[in-house]
Amino acid sequence: MTAVRRFALVGSLLVSTLLIDACVGDDPVTGGTTSDDGGRPTGNDSGKPPGVEDSGQGTDSGNGAACDGGLTCGGVCTDTASSAKNCGRCDHDCGTAKCTKGVCEAALVAGVALGDAKITSLTTDQGDDNPKALAQRIFWSVTGTGGGVFQDNVIGGNTLTLSTTAAAPATNLAVTPLDVFWFNVFFAGPPQPIVKSQVNTAGTTPTGVGSINGSSIQSILYDATNKYVIGSYAVNASSFGLFRCGPIGGTVTCANLTTFTGQPGGNIVSDGTDVYFSNPSDGFIQRSTLNGGSVGSYIAAQDTPTLLRIDGTNLYWTNVGTKTIQRGALAGSVKKQMASTTNVADGLAADAVNVYWTDSTTGTVNFAPVTGAGPNTAYVTLGASPQPMRLARDKGFLYFTHKGGIYRVALP
Repeated sequence: MTAVRRFALVGSLLVSTLLIDACVGDDPVTGGTTSDDGGRPTGNDSGKPPGVEDSGQGTDSGNGAACDGGLTCGGVCTDTASSAKNCGRCDHDCGTAKCTKGVCEAALVAGVALGDAKITSLTTDQGDDNPKALAQRIFWSVTGTGGGVFQDNVIGGNTLTLSTTAAAPATNLAVTPLDVFWFNVFFAGPPQPIVKSQVNTAGTTPTGVGSINGSSIQSILYDATNKYVIGSYAVNASSFGLFRCGPIGGTVTCANLTTFTGQPGGNIVSDGTDVYFSNPSDGFIQRSTLNGGSVGSYIAAQDTPTLLRIDGTNLYWTNVGTKTIQRGALAGSVKKQMASTTNVADGLAADAVNVYWTDSTTGTVNFAPVTGAGPNTAYVTLGASPQPMRLARDKGFLYFTHKGGIYRVALP
């Protein structure tokens, strides 16, 4: 057996699926049998997440010499088909999850696998774009009964309710070491507020950061360099814009940065200099400096661009109309198609090796090489979800939602 790197998983027979069998009105799954391709149900009837500490994902150690029945990892003959610390290759760590036929399974971190809570956003303390390290905490928002903003460790077991203020359907979170920011959409009209609560502090009353005069806020992010919350919003029925609130920690003011004809869609991202945002109705992705001083089109002639991600060098986006995932260099605007998806992607992430997306219709987490030259691979399969599957990542793991649960799986 020879060691394989992450990109070698694409199209291999090592990829297994996770199956959770559930019918409306049935009791939660309490185990299940291994599927034909090696998948295994994840979660349990109590909804309690595992609590075993883990070291995250390591890097290839340079070991991997063949030994009797496996590979030599760290000087020890190891069965990489089942070793959770050396799954499929040396130093590929599944965290708290199992390794089945050389592929890491997903582990339920928080929530309940078969719950009906509507999770509207998910992020980590590493952010969603170009993370530099392993996350320590996850954050999410829930609408409806029992709604609010929540936090937990990445391995679960310590959920904190940061706020019981019901989050509106269009909500996302921005996290700093001290605070978590979000917005509630007031459909009756302006002003639209941005609020925050303290990280690691349960039950705090949200503090108003500021508000913007518009019909709805679409997305926010935190500009750590200048200490501002940046957001995109619908100004009215025919125009949208960018706003900025801050500086956080000082005398906060909120102001419009720029306004365009059209409607905002998806999320906004930043490379530390510019902020990128989509105009699905007109097929544009646009960018502006963080202070709004320079505005221009990044790329045009797209078919309903929505979700955006950034890796420091490239911008990734989904085109809803063509069901494709595209990539363009930040230094230019030449696009390259990464993948053609069966259904519209719910969540998007990318690194130097793969682009990742979730599909609630099939209940899958998928990946494809960023070269655009490889096949799509269904990495995790949990069955159809009645709500969008959110997706975030850190340096070694993907985090995603499925029904009322939040899961973590090691990068392939």
